[in-house]
Amino acid sequence: MRTVIGALVSLGLLALSGCASKAHFSLQDVASPYAYQYTRERGRIYHAATGRQLSPAELSAYLAGFTVIYVGESHDSIDDHAVQLEILTAMQQRFPGEVALGLEMLGTDSQEEVNQWVAGELGEAEMMRLWARNWGESSYPYYKDILDYVRAHHIPVVALNRPRGTLPPAEEPGAGGEGAAPSSPTRRPHPEIDTDDPYYQAYIGAFLAGHDLDADSRAQFLHSQLLWDETMAETAATFLLEPANTISKLVVFAGANHVRYGFGIPRRLFRRVPVNYTIVSTSVVDFPESARGKLMDIEVPQLPLPPADIVWMVGYESLEVQPAPE
Repeated sequence: MRTVIGALVSLGLLALSGCASKAHFSLQDVASPYAYQYTRERGRIYHAATGRQLSPAELSAYLAGFTVIYVGESHDSIDDHAVQLEILTAMQQRFPGEVALGLEMLGTDSQEEVNQWVAGELGEAEMMRLWARNWGESSYPYYKDILDYVRAHHIPVVALNRPRGTLPPAEEPGAGGEGAAPSSPTRRPHPEIDTDDPYYQAYIGAFLAGHDLDADSRAQFLHSQLLWDETMAETAATFLLEPANTISKLVVFAGANHVRYGFGIPRRLFRRVPVNYTIVSTSVVDFPESARGKLMDIEVPQLPLPPADIVWMVGYESLEVQPAPE
């Protein structure tokens, strides 16, 4: 696992950590920002609003101008996590000691143990148990290189999410990790929830279209998603407002649907703390035939927003679907 992600990351780290060069500009590097007519080739990076292709060094310089950098993911994609690690590494090298990482995968009740991990006071076996409790045992290998990197460089990690088991089991969101809610959950005060967004509801509702759910179940699912987004936004805002946190960058790793279009975590965090932010989203160039069964047939509604500011073309490899040896 480390070999796979390490190889993917090493291709771009040196370029990402450098300053943007004054390379020759060509209109061939620009795609249509209206039709998203990108060259679908792994490794290409586009600025969505203009269609301008960016080199890794140019992307690093671009991201350096933002306080919060959201990087969406498919949780079971090795390629997505390699992109995340490249971005985190680039920001750490540009701003050593001034970068923090926010993770959807960890509940706020894990913060003390997460701090111990970063400080080198928590062993890997304990970290694996903590991860399993929050996000499921089988998912740890996908995040191992990221967790090792923050530990090696003492990068603060913010456990963003609502602790598992703080809602009745029926209300626990189904779009996150694999951990099961305890049978006797404890209550946690709800953050203020903004439900007045028909586009958010339409987008999340599209993912339920293929499921036989009654109106109450659909409403409960939407409420759970909203609660997760508001909780993560509130946790991040609290961190940013803490005077002791003298960081210049908060990098947030979360499921793509929590950051795409900005109406999940980004908008809700900005309402609390109006700092500039940008969204990076991956786009899979080609799914291996063996992985096509994972694809959902979803008709995304027309939304008056771009899904992201930066689109990064990737492949798709998971621990369950390995490429055939050449």
